[in-house]
Amino acid sequence: MEIELNKLRNNSPKKDLTQDQVQSLFNYNDKTGELFWKEARYKDRQWLEAGHWHNRGYRQVRVREKEYLVHRIIWLYVYGTHPEEIDHINGDKADNRLENLRAGNKSLNQRNAKRRKDNKSGMSGVNWCNREQRWIVRIQYNKRRIMIGQYTDLEKAKAARLAAQEKFSFGPNAGK
Repeated sequence: MEIELNKLRNNSPKKDLTQDQVQSLFNYNDKTGELFWKEARYKDRQWLEAGHWHNRGYRQVRVREKEYLVHRIIWLYVYGTHPEEIDHINGDKADNRLENLRAGNKSLNQRNAKRRKDNKSGMSGVNWCNREQRWIVRIQYNKRRIMIGQYTDLEKAKAARLAAQEKFSFGPNAGK
């Protein structure tokens, strides 16, 4: 699975495609976030959106026998650059409207990440410690794991985590 994640992260159009090449292949609707082939590809008189859904929730498109994430193609189409990572601000991987995309790095992307499915407290960074019989609150920022505190009350632990998220400028979807 780690290999698949690295492959997904690294399928940037860097060095492979230029802005001119992408603009010659696609049309982009910035209102809906949809990418369409310029070459006529339609079914039942409806233009077909370029690409297909990847099992990780992102839309991908095949160009010259290579798969690319659509949000990376869109970024290249509009800005002509190849950022390290592109974050979906609202957390919706299918929402490729330009207003929902921002260039960043892994740290920024993680600060906007949703809560893990196996989370028991209902909030990222708030975990129960059986040994201490307390809620442990941590936050990760700039590759450093920071201990916020230990709490017997879950609501106080959540409040501490929210305060830390605000202090470290986490995104609006962090932990939701």
